[in-house]
Amino acid sequence: MPQTIFDNNSTMKSSFPKKEGNIKKKQARRRNTASAPNALVRATWTESRVFCGPYPETHKRFYKIETLRSAVEKALAERDRFFYAGIQALLGTAPLSSLVCDLVYEDATRLVFLLTAANRARKRGTLRYVVAKNHQECSVRLLREYESLTVLHRHAPEHVIEPWRHGVIFLPDRHRRRDINREIFGYLTKDVPGIAPLYVASQTQFAPHDPQPRRFSEKDSEQLKMAVTAMVAALYDERTGVGVDPVALYPECLGARVTDKNAPTLLLLQCRQLRKRMRTRTLIHNLLFGVLRTGAVVMPLAPARPDHFLEALSGAVTPTVAQEWCLSFLAKADAMEAHTHEELLPGRDYLDTLEELVRGA
Repeated sequence: MPQTIFDNNSTMKSSFPKKEGNIKKKQARRRNTASAPNALVRATWTESRVFCGPYPETHKRFYKIETLRSAVEKALAERDRFFYAGIQALLGTAPLSSLVCDLVYEDATRLVFLLTAANRARKRGTLRYVVAKNHQECSVRLLREYESLTVLHRHAPEHVIEPWRHGVIFLPDRHRRRDINREIFGYLTKDVPGIAPLYVASQTQFAPHDPQPRRFSEKDSEQLKMAVTAMVAALYDERTGVGVDPVALYPECLGARVTDKNAPTLLLLQCRQLRKRMRTRTLIHNLLFGVLRTGAVVMPLAPARPDHFLEALSGAVTPTVAQEWCLSFLAKADAMEAHTHEELLPGRDYLDTLEELVRGA
């Protein structure tokens, strides 16, 4: 667990007035002095929940949003080395002047805020703030996720949202118990406008987490499946055997933007952990026979056509490497055990066609 990184070296430069009325007046003057060197950042909090989907689920929380709000505003006032410094690094050296924190997504592990910041040089920028729901298992999971995303972005930055900074926010115990310290892990990422996390709407269609119930077309969904195949292949390091295991993916790991003019844009938003010592034939097997699930709705991960699968794979690596990977899997394909949801997954005809395409390449 990372150490607390608040800056506690600041000192008081003026004595406290003795009367309570003078204290309040002095605090009011400080709040209203926007041009003062140590003026507070004006923070606004909203909850659009724009990426919670048309049918948002209720998830347990271990602290109140108000508690997190107070902790974040304290970090901003102290100009801590994680939150304040991370935002300032995006905008430049001028002090921050305002910040809008909009809760856009929530699941069992995290809260995600879209941060829109401005500094006194009138420069604006946006970041995503992903914060754990508690200081225990949720913080551990997000720390592991941040480390995985950092490795993957370094390997193939075009496929992974860019991690920016990480650190902890201290949440005081509401009962004021001194022995209870809650250091909540969180991390910042660059924002990519228009990217929305996905869910499975049917066996053949993806849907974006959007307030209105809408789906991508079957054609766009097929292109997104090809993009998933290419992404997973590009993120795999054949030399070390480290990569993203397709069977560990869930729809919200993926963020997509689909337009009429351009090919779909797909990014990896979440990654619980990397798989090590994964053989190429295991990678191909899991790409072909993995599934994505939302509730009771299951979608096969592989594109519906074997030529689309090979095209996506060859585009991510090279046709020669794609051929070698597929042949290493096909040599062992007869020894496969039965899969769950067998009726939805590629059958013998699919594999025979794939082998013909690979050997004819």
